[in-house]
Amino acid sequence: MPKRNTRPDEQPTLLRRAQEKASQMWSNWGKADGGWKLKVHTYGEKMVDRIDFEELALASIDTSLGPKISQLGTHSSAGKEMSQQQTKAHNVSIPLIYPPSFMSSVDPLASLQEQLVLRSPLHRRKTLFWVGVIPFTAPFMLIPVIPNLPFFFCVWRAWTHWKAHKASTYLLELSNEDAIHPSPSQDLDKVYSNASKLLPDPASRDNEDSDLEFDSSIAQLLPDPAPTISHIIDTYSLPKGAGRSLLRAVEQAKIRSQFDEAKNDS
Repeated sequence: MPKRNTRPDEQPTLLRRAQEKASQMWSNWGKADGGWKLKVHTYGEKMVDRIDFEELALASIDTSLGPKISQLGTHSSAGKEMSQQQTKAHNVSIPLIYPPSFMSSVDPLASLQEQLVLRSPLHRRKTLFWVGVIPFTAPFMLIPVIPNLPFFFCVWRAWTHWKAHKASTYLLELSNEDAIHPSPSQDLDKVYSNASKLLPDPASRDNEDSDLEFDSSIAQLLPDPAPTISHIIDTYSLPKGAGRSLLRAVEQAKIRSQFDEAKNDS
C-alpha cells in the first residue's frame, strides 16, 4: 500500500514510534560484528521465513491508509440507498490484479474471499494464544545482560497475528462492499509466460485438469525465481524489500507443492 502522507507538523503516534524504533533496533542487530545480537538476528530471520507468507503479507497492510468502511455504507435494507450514494460519491475501486491466461478457471475475487474467511478467525485465535503465553516468559527476566527474548518473541507473534486478523477482516469488508474488483493484468501475464518457458517439461501440463490450473500457474515461478521476481519488482515499482517477501512466498509454495505431490503418491 502507498506510504502515508504526513504533514510537517503531524507527530507520529506512540505506537508508530515504537514500531520504527523496534525495526531500527532489529536492523542494527543484523549489522553487528558477531556476538549474540547477530546470532539472534540470523536465527530470527530464519524463523520469519517459516511463517506463512500470507500472514506476513496481511500483517504488512496498513489499514489506516485505505478507505473507511463507514464511508462505503452498509448492505442493510435501511441504509441501502445511502450506501449506493456514498459508494458513488467516494468512487472506491481497488484493483485485484491477476494473470488472466493462467487463471481462466479461477475467480480471483472468490479465491481471495475464501482465503480471508479462513484466515481472519485463524489469526484471531493465534493472537489470543500468544497473548496467553506472554506471562510464562516472566522468569526469563532474571537472566542478566541478554534481553527477555522469549517475551519479545511472543509479543511480536501476537502483534503480527493481530495485524493479520485486522487486515483480513478489513479486506473482507471491502470485498463485501464491492470495493475490490478483479483486474486482469497483461504485464503479469507476460511475467508468467516468460517464467513458464523455464519449466523442464511444458508439454506435461497439457494433461492437467482444470482443478490444478491455479497450482500450475504458481509453479511457473519455481524453477528460477530470481529473474522473475526482479521483473515483477521493476514492472510494478515495488520496494526492494519486496524481493525477499516474494522469494519467501515462492519457496513456501514450492514446499507445499512437493508436500501435496508426496501426499498424493502415498
